[in-house]
Amino acid sequence: MGAIRLAQPISGWLIAGVAALVAIALVSFVSLGAMTKKARVTGITIPITGSISIAAPSSGLLMHSHVKEGDIVHAGQILFELSNERQGEKGEITALVAQQLATRQQSLESEQHLRRAQALDKQQALNLRLNNLNNEAAQLEQEISLLQRRHLLAQDSVTKYQTLQNNGYVSAAQTQQKQEELIDIATRLSTLKRASLQQQASKLAIAAELQQVANNLATDQVQLERALA
Repeated sequence: MGAIRLAQPISGWLIAGVAALVAIALVSFVSLGAMTKKARVTGITIPITGSISIAAPSSGLLMHSHVKEGDIVHAGQILFELSNERQGEKGEITALVAQQLATRQQSLESEQHLRRAQALDKQQALNLRLNNLNNEAAQLEQEISLLQRRHLLAQDSVTKYQTLQNNGYVSAAQTQQKQEELIDIATRLSTLKRASLQQQASKLAIAAELQQVANNLATDQVQLERALA
């Protein structure tokens, strides 16, 4: 009897070959391959040469762009055209703002003139009061000077009458009358001196008020000038 041989179908050989190739590929990947690790980072990406920020002098609407992404630009080159003219329900906002600013400036200038006029009127009234007080003070000084002379004469008269009374030439009643005249003159002189002191105090108060008016006017003008700037 001879040897027995079993014939295998071709599909089995193909399957075995494919399995062998897959096994070889897996072994090669494990031994030679590398795996990239994943990591999560925060931040932003920027060009390697850096970036710059472009800011317009004022805000507005972009009307036209002279460049596109990726273009090379040079210093002084026009990049964008902006318009600050905006439209609102009542028309162009820029014109409305300009009108409001003009109205505000006119109002501030009117306020400035009014403050000056009010300060000038008050200064004139105070100066008039001060001039009247100066005239009254001059007249009062003359009255005080005359009354002081009369007071000296009355003192001399009382002294003489006392001497005459001691010698029997005049009566005590006459001497007493001269003494009463002296007291009356002294009282009037004291009253005039008090009035003079009151006038001096009033003059100082008016002078201080004049200075205060000038200071207030200067402060108001500075504030209005700042508001107008």
